[in-house]
Amino acid sequence: MLFGVGCTPDGGDEAGADAEMAKITVSPESFATDLEGTEQVITVTSNGVWTASCDQTDVVVEPLQGSGNGSVTVTVPAVQADRNFKIVFNAQKQ
Repeated sequence: MLFGVGCTPDGGDEAGADAEMAKITVSPESFATDLEGTEQVITVTSNGVWTASCDQTDVVVEPLQGSGNGSVTVTVPAVQADRNFKIVFNAQKQ
């Protein structure tokens, strides 16, 4: 299995040229797991509020939202075959 992360900063309403955009980074940006399943912690660094979503319903991502810096735990169940999944993080200024 392979995991990939996508980040999308969203500045929200433009308040002028000096308005600061939302920023978000995650670590690690990808990880591999075996067919037995695993649990992985992802560190989130952001200057705004953020959400996370996964394209696979059996992969558990907790919490699905936060504010500022934090961590997300990803629980991947055991599976019968290799597969890929993606978790997307979005950030927006408060």
